[in-house]
Amino acid sequence: MRNKIVLAAVLFTALIAGSCKKELKDFHTYQPLGNTKLDSVRLYNLLPDSSGGYPGFGYVLYVNDSAVVYKGKGLSNTVTYGTPAAILLPTQGGTFDIKLMKYVNDSLPPAHPRPSLVVCEKTITVSANSGYGSMFFYDSAGTATAMYLPQTTSDPGAPGFGHYKLRMINFGYDWQNQPYYGPYANSAGTKFDMQLRYPDSTIVKGQDLVHFGTVSGYVEFPYETAQYIVYNLTQQMNDPYTAHLDEAFGAYGLYQDLSVNYTNNYGNYVLPNPGTIFGAYLYPPDVSTVEQTANISSYPFAAGGCYSVLVIGNIYTVILDRQYGIGTADNIGKIQLVNTDPSQPNIQVLISGADGHSRSATLSFGQADTPFAVPAGPVTCTFSAKGQTLYTYQTSVIRLANQALYFMEDLNHIPFVFATNVAVDGTDYIPPVPYGGPPAQQQLATVNTLNLVPDAGNVFFTAVQYTTGTFETNISGDVPYEGTGTTAAQWDGTIPATYFALHLTTQRSDSLSGAKVADWNIPFPKTPTPGTFTLVAAGRLNATDASQKPRLFLVRHSNFIYKAQ
Repeated sequence: MRNKIVLAAVLFTALIAGSCKKELKDFHTYQPLGNTKLDSVRLYNLLPDSSGGYPGFGYVLYVNDSAVVYKGKGLSNTVTYGTPAAILLPTQGGTFDIKLMKYVNDSLPPAHPRPSLVVCEKTITVSANSGYGSMFFYDSAGTATAMYLPQTTSDPGAPGFGHYKLRMINFGYDWQNQPYYGPYANSAGTKFDMQLRYPDSTIVKGQDLVHFGTVSGYVEFPYETAQYIVYNLTQQMNDPYTAHLDEAFGAYGLYQDLSVNYTNNYGNYVLPNPGTIFGAYLYPPDVSTVEQTANISSYPFAAGGCYSVLVIGNIYTVILDRQYGIGTADNIGKIQLVNTDPSQPNIQVLISGADGHSRSATLSFGQADTPFAVPAGPVTCTFSAKGQTLYTYQTSVIRLANQALYFMEDLNHIPFVFATNVAVDGTDYIPPVPYGGPPAQQQLATVNTLNLVPDAGNVFFTAVQYTTGTFETNISGDVPYEGTGTTAAQWDGTIPATYFALHLTTQRSDSLSGAKVADWNIPFPKTPTPGTFTLVAAGRLNATDASQKPRLFLVRHSNFIYKAQ
């Protein structure tokens, strides 16, 4: 659920072009064309507002001195005027003077702005086929201020191969403590400074302090399904509400149509507002979009993408600013190499990709390399030891797939590679109690199992509470040789960490029935460690060399807390 990708382009076009019934009056030089598609400016009005009462005041938007009349019903069932969710732009672009006028909502706004009532003005120049940008109206030390971000036409520079970029846009303020009948202070009230963290609470370099009303620089990361914490430095807590990827419309209520949705009492479209007020009940902006109880999200970041963590009020979401190299920069997959051959305590691997570049790794028995990106297409892995080639393995990497390649030898000492497709589990959190609780109480670590002991037959894996050494639990059922288990178990910070053990099946008819043959004696997890792991059994049951006997080890497949370089 958390990793659902929403096509914002389709959503935007349908909702703005179709359902937002604006009354366009006297638009002289500003003439929206039919083929606008994504050419638009999304509007986030965060200024103080009391349009829900009577007579109340709101704001009216003017483009090139012509009104965009946007109306709905207030709390007292009277007409109220406010700021639309977005304005559409002609495909040829142009220069647009945007003014916001404070207005008492008791009569039809004038077709042209009254200079004495204009609270802020911003002139923007937009190129042809500009895509979308965002404009924020907010309070800065008592002064109404406008900021424009031309997101899809900005050029932050393409990320490196197999990487994406991430930044934070901070308009965090306290919308949870607004009065029922207003006036609503919004951004004129308590403002938040924010910080971006990894799931283990260490700070992302370059994102340690993002003041209200500012935009941080981009930071580059290897592409992955990744997880971050948005931390509120002002309130000393994690941001408690989060939305899906590219869900700015749903998360902040941008699609609600004031002209037909009379239950929305915010004529100003103050965003994010507490949502629909009906009777005595208060609802979040969009319960189907915002995870009300989560403060950690996982997002499927694509190679070549430049993303923003957008914080407005107490909600954040992640939006795609620009995608470089569509079909090329993201035409990659990830492979991960693991040495599960007990007779080869130290191997070297040379990996050659479709782009002609190569990468080498050295792995001891039971060691896994970090997943790394390669171009989609043919990949050759050459395994060697002591200067001698042991095996050459060729495969084809699928775009955006994750593969784990386990180097093995069969009982006749013939080398081979056991390949698996890895599905990174997107369920990596549990709701905090209370909201904004510490991440140690929310991280989920998902553990799968894999049996690569060729002479052991069926085995099963167990978990043992390390604090007591009791309550050994079968977490896999019988797993055959080269058999993979589904999700065996999940751990979070509220469940005691465990040891793992490997047992032979109880279906054996000899004295080894149910015998324990290997242990993992490192408590797991020791710290908040979200991600997807495989608990691997490898070795030889009948080996005379103790170093080749079966052993357990954990392979981490997801890069949730690898740090930026």
